[in-house]
Amino acid sequence: MTRTVQVDATGQAEVLPVLALIKVAASGTGETTAAAYANAKDRAAAIRSSVTSIDEEQVRTVDFTVEDPADFYECNTDAPFEATEHLEIDCTPDAVEGVVIDVTDAGGMVREVNFSADKSVARQLEKEALIKATQRAREKAESIASTEDLEVGDVLDVTEKRDGLGMDSLVDEALEMNRGTVIQPSPITASETVEVVFELTDG
Repeated sequence: MTRTVQVDATGQAEVLPVLALIKVAASGTGETTAAAYANAKDRAAAIRSSVTSIDEEQVRTVDFTVEDPADFYECNTDAPFEATEHLEIDCTPDAVEGVVIDVTDAGGMVREVNFSADKSVARQLEKEALIKATQRAREKAESIASTEDLEVGDVLDVTEKRDGLGMDSLVDEALEMNRGTVIQPSPITASETVEVVFELTDG
């Protein structure tokens, strides 16, 4: 009868973000919707002009909203209309700090900074995490085997533990999880857990 040992192990692989997406709001107020709209457009134009470290096509408008103060108050109010042009700015992580400063100086509001890695690295991250998990599994098996004066032989079976999600979902989530308003990104980590069955032989 073949003697075996079964162990679980987890491996992780890290990658530094290479992409950054900055979400910006350019707001303006006015006594009419037209005036608020014009002021918001002027502020957005000022933001575009101030961000000189990147190309023009890296700044785009994704939405435009106008808020009527009457929608927020039950009684009559003299509060002005507020219009907001929502911008998204693509840049590299090392350019984020400068872009954020330029946007703020131009009167814009930074709503969110998202860091991510190119999705082409997903398969490589998976491979690295699996290799590390399998290596860790063998180390654990060797520790167990040594207590019985046995040696770890061939791998008889390997099962990836998905926790109900496929690897594509896990890696994609990891690649895009570095979100918030922090301007200095931390490494993005992908994790893989395996269940490995090893053959045990006499030492």
